[in-house]
Amino acid sequence: MRPVILFILLLSIGFSSQAQKQGNIWYFGEKAGLDFTSGSVVAITNSGMNTIEGCATICDRSGNLLFYTNGDTVWDASHDTMFNGYGLFGYRSATQSCIIVPKPGNCQLYYIFTSDGVTYDPATQQSHFPNDSIFGYSIVDMSMNGGLGAVTTKNVKLFAPVNETVTAAMHANGYYVWIVAKKLLTNEFYAYLLKDTGVAGPIISAIGSAQQEFPVSYLKFSPNGKRIAFASSDMEIFDFDNSTGVVSNMISLGNGSGAYGFSFSPNSNLLYVSSGQFRLLQYDLLAGGGNAAVIIASKDTIYEHWFNNYFGWAIQNAPDGKMYITKNFLYDDSLGVINDPNVKGAGCNYNNIGIYLAGKFGVNGLPNFVESYYDSTFLFAKPVISYTAPCFGDSTGFGYNISQFNGQAYWDFGDTASGLANNDTIASPNHLFTATGSYLVTLIVTYPCYSDTVQTTITIDTLLQVYIGADKVICFGDSILLDAGIANGTYLWSTGATSQTINVSATGTYSVLVSFGICSGDDTMALTVNAAPIVDLGMDTILCEGDSLILDAGNPSATHNWSTGDTTQTITVSAMGAFAVIATIGSCVAKDTILVNITPPILVDLGPDTSFCEGNTVLLDAGNPGTTYLWSTGDTMQTLVVTSTGNYSVIISVGSCTNSDQIVIIVNPLPLIDLGNDTSICTGTSIMIDAGNSGSNYQWSTGETEQLIKVFEEGIYSVTVNKNGCSDSDTILLFVDDCPDKACTADLFIPNAFTPNNDNQNDILYVMGNNFELRKFIIYSRWGEKLYESNDISEGWDGTYRGNQVNPGVFVYHVEIICANKLIVLLEGDVTLIR
Repeated sequence: MRPVILFILLLSIGFSSQAQKQGNIWYFGEKAGLDFTSGSVVAITNSGMNTIEGCATICDRSGNLLFYTNGDTVWDASHDTMFNGYGLFGYRSATQSCIIVPKPGNCQLYYIFTSDGVTYDPATQQSHFPNDSIFGYSIVDMSMNGGLGAVTTKNVKLFAPVNETVTAAMHANGYYVWIVAKKLLTNEFYAYLLKDTGVAGPIISAIGSAQQEFPVSYLKFSPNGKRIAFASSDMEIFDFDNSTGVVSNMISLGNGSGAYGFSFSPNSNLLYVSSGQFRLLQYDLLAGGGNAAVIIASKDTIYEHWFNNYFGWAIQNAPDGKMYITKNFLYDDSLGVINDPNVKGAGCNYNNIGIYLAGKFGVNGLPNFVESYYDSTFLFAKPVISYTAPCFGDSTGFGYNISQFNGQAYWDFGDTASGLANNDTIASPNHLFTATGSYLVTLIVTYPCYSDTVQTTITIDTLLQVYIGADKVICFGDSILLDAGIANGTYLWSTGATSQTINVSATGTYSVLVSFGICSGDDTMALTVNAAPIVDLGMDTILCEGDSLILDAGNPSATHNWSTGDTTQTITVSAMGAFAVIATIGSCVAKDTILVNITPPILVDLGPDTSFCEGNTVLLDAGNPGTTYLWSTGDTMQTLVVTSTGNYSVIISVGSCTNSDQIVIIVNPLPLIDLGNDTSICTGTSIMIDAGNSGSNYQWSTGETEQLIKVFEEGIYSVTVNKNGCSDSDTILLFVDDCPDKACTADLFIPNAFTPNNDNQNDILYVMGNNFELRKFIIYSRWGEKLYESNDISEGWDGTYRGNQVNPGVFVYHVEIICANKLIVLLEGDVTLIR
């Protein structure tokens, strides 16, 4: 690309460097002072003022001292009391007793806005205001008294009661000035606008907390005029609309630890607070994109000093770009200095003994300024020269941006050969240059209080100097505006367009031919469009305790930067938080954020396996109220009533997180007991009563603990059977009767001898009879050894034991029969075996 000449002189930011010089000299405290004129701060000791807190100083645009005040008395540049400069409404022990504001459009008039303060009478233990707590203003005319000035208007009341504070900032137009004070014991901000016609307003905003009881407080604007803050019992920050004067959107820092002074950094992005004994705190007002909770959490302690009676007081921005802090420790003769106040954290470089005051004392206050003087946003803009195509033989049109200040223009086109036509005084002149070549064009704009000079060099040629920009690389989805310049020309782009500007968004080479009268020129540029990364971490999600999630930023060819510090394409997370990634391909950037929450572990315990008796129930409780339940039975309630044997389980769900437990329940049946119907036996006989349920525990009414008992006496017999912890009982009534014919034993016959000699006669010993069931038939030897047992009436004893014949002798039999009435009858006797 060939070099070209720009046809507009870009804005040279600055109100001229003179604007900052209005705050070049400070007077404060007990005759303390600072001079910033040389570029390096120097302590000065020629002050005539002794003040405890509030004060203000003003210089002219060249940095020459005009006057200073403590809100009650005004001292001129010779350090004498200014003519009529006493008895103002301000009070020297008010935190911000005054502020000085030049009247817009007038070089001689200055407004002193004053705020009353509180005094305390130990005798009456009462607080009072020397001037009835009035907020008002007085006017100084610097054309009076040989240029030393005089107070010509004094103590014009605006409102009452006020709470010791006043601050000021430039209007959005960079010309008028907002002055704001706070009404005592209310949450009302009063905003007045100082215009070239005088004081207007107020605009009243009721927001924030109402100050309680003691009116000591501090009020200050950010240099850019976009925020205002108030410190009393708490520290509160608000948005300020510097077009309308409305205060809104409070953020409470909750700093109830004795905040006194504070100040915004020169770039308005940080807030410094002097608090307690003595802490210097810093807040990042851009933290979290301006989120209140994140701003509060950004608090950083820059300095701490815990000596008794050691306090940090006023904080003030200075012309040298630093911030100064006055301290009160047995009358400290130095100021603290924040050397790099736009830097976060320790990098702000605080020095607690930053500047020695040459034996003077700062006490509590520093001069109150319109800090917008230190913000380039509000410095009066230099004029901007514009002109049409400088083609030889055509008249070149000139102009500049006419501001609200209505200055008077004077042009010098640098073309002396044109004679009287070389100069003009209208805002938008035309000039026909006498030859080709370069010309230095000068514009002087004179305003009511100062003048500004700007220059630019233009080249008159037969060839238009066209420049559409250097070759560029953009990201897919973006576009750039190509401007051929040369207003009012004729244009032909390589795209076919004929406008002065075109928007392009595709890779390619673009050119334009511009014609203006007899002049023409062209230029070409190449545009490369890179594919932009696309990042999608997915929807915010909830993880179960102990689980993890792989986050994939995609774009393998990109450079990745995660909020965790990782630089890989994927990361694995298992903790709660917000995770962000930036993917970069060339100059193309994409980012995404995902919020991960963790569900606490779900604890479920149905208890140990258990059993209970038939007829009872057990309640299973899965706990975790409010969650989702699914039992193995299909039930979905928190609790489950169980009545039968089984394996029971439950699954508890919270979102996608689950846990489970199971329990084995055994329901033991009650023992079935049937002692039979009430019955009778014959005198001299006995019966066996059987409780059944073999292997159980028995407790008879007779005291016996066996399954069967032998009874022969009339009476009531009962038994309780306990099996597997479950019990039941039954009862039978037994009668004894002299009626053997009624017994089921009437048909029972057992021989008293038999001959097992294989002659097929009386070889087997049988139990014989009808109307009963054989329960047991047992043969014992004389020594009690069991030789034979059977319950089959069709079988009998053949006189052998374990396959061997026993010797002849007398043996004992034991017979149990079950009668039709379910009674068990026991019979015992002897039998003789004969060979």
